[in-house]
Amino acid sequence: MHTKLFGLCSLFCLILLSNRPLQAQEYLGYSHSNYAGVHGIFTNPASIADNRYVVDVNVIGLSLSFENDFLKLRNKGFLGMGNFSESYADWTDFREKALFVDFDGTQRGETAKLYLGLDVMGPSALISLSPNDAIALGARYRVMTNFDDLGAEAARLAIDEFVVPPLWGRNFESDGASLDIMAWVEYFGSYGRVLWQDQNHLLKAGLTVKLMQGVAGMYMYADDLNYNFTNDDILTLQQSTLYYGHSENFEITEYNDLYFNFDALGIGADVGLIYEWRPDGAAYNGRTGEQKINKDDRSATRYKLKAGFSVMDIGAIRFNRDPDSYDRPIGSISVVDWDLTQVQFNSIQDFDDTLNNRFPTSVQSNETRFGMSLPTAINLFLDYQVYQGFYLGASAWMSPRGNNNFNKVHGVSRISLQPRYEMRWFEIGLPVSYQNFSGVDAGLYFRAGPVVFGSSNLLSKTFQDTIDGANIFMALKIPILFGRMTGSYGSGDSRS
Repeated sequence: MHTKLFGLCSLFCLILLSNRPLQAQEYLGYSHSNYAGVHGIFTNPASIADNRYVVDVNVIGLSLSFENDFLKLRNKGFLGMGNFSESYADWTDFREKALFVDFDGTQRGETAKLYLGLDVMGPSALISLSPNDAIALGARYRVMTNFDDLGAEAARLAIDEFVVPPLWGRNFESDGASLDIMAWVEYFGSYGRVLWQDQNHLLKAGLTVKLMQGVAGMYMYADDLNYNFTNDDILTLQQSTLYYGHSENFEITEYNDLYFNFDALGIGADVGLIYEWRPDGAAYNGRTGEQKINKDDRSATRYKLKAGFSVMDIGAIRFNRDPDSYDRPIGSISVVDWDLTQVQFNSIQDFDDTLNNRFPTSVQSNETRFGMSLPTAINLFLDYQVYQGFYLGASAWMSPRGNNNFNKVHGVSRISLQPRYEMRWFEIGLPVSYQNFSGVDAGLYFRAGPVVFGSSNLLSKTFQDTIDGANIFMALKIPILFGRMTGSYGSGDSRS
């Protein structure tokens, strides 16, 4: 079965869905915990200052996310996994039996979007230097894919291999559709410090600096894409514009392998502030009764209300451009009655060759490099101590696409409530959130000694008829907590 030009987006999405690991806010709920340790830098680098750990080592951590507002998996078995235990004759068979497309052909102007994210946190460590400052060092491997603002008609045609007779012979426009993919490794160093405190108030700040190695990058942005399918084999494109580029090492072979070749570098940063209100000064919520604690007890969590602000993932990576991928002039993509039966794509080079042969242009870009911006996000959060280990948190994670920057990956914007109960060696939370793809999610996470496991949408997706997104995170850690100190506030120094 051959693959046709307008199915490029379908090609990439299906490859990623079936052969790639699946930003949204990583470790939702847990990353705002008082026992998040080194994972707290995912939302605010200031969190490592005045923390509960002498040392917190992440052995391995993993966060996977998939969100879309168009294609849904029928919920057969646990979280739809039953669909993959069956055999299917081909894609069409799988499409009919396992998938549901959320598309109303009577409504014009609808768009489809998709997000995939993978974050693997390698060996990393938080080290407390003093009561006022701490550092964190480590490495992460990250992959992000964004598919934005594709016209719903185009998405339906691509998913169904253009065999949608009600959409044949009609003129459509998909304005601003884009596909962005980036994979990179980042080596980070974080520093957090208490800037000011007294009996009832504390303010701390943090900075993370990142050195990034680009693995692969690609952007494709269609401006005023005007198209008409006469049938599933004949396509007409009129005065459309395509901005397109990918790194030299971006290749998908017949085995769908992405070759890793670190040929791009970038610098990035995260910055954050955290304020704590401590009306009782010495009171500790995690200890039975109303006992006062030693003023030097670093195992204590003393605040009643905590508020934070951070800006994450500032920066970009510049990739070496493959010379066969370049931007087209405005309105230069035009072809009438293109016979797609003569087109086959088995690699990204096949696609490049087709573009260059079908739409030759003398205005080829002279840029030998192109930049891909990091998924810059703003994070706001509040955390309220309800009673002795019970907390109610709230956060807003805003990850805009940026209308003037289509060379950029971005995460999922989300607001959430994060009730949790935490102790030194155990924690459980039930985050409830609203995100800009499929709406309300209900999740669950727990921490038991060195193990963390959770999901931002496990509870809600389990009981739905169809599944349009999934998230899972886990971590294996070596936590070394500060010991408790006995004695009344202001005296004593024994540990328990």
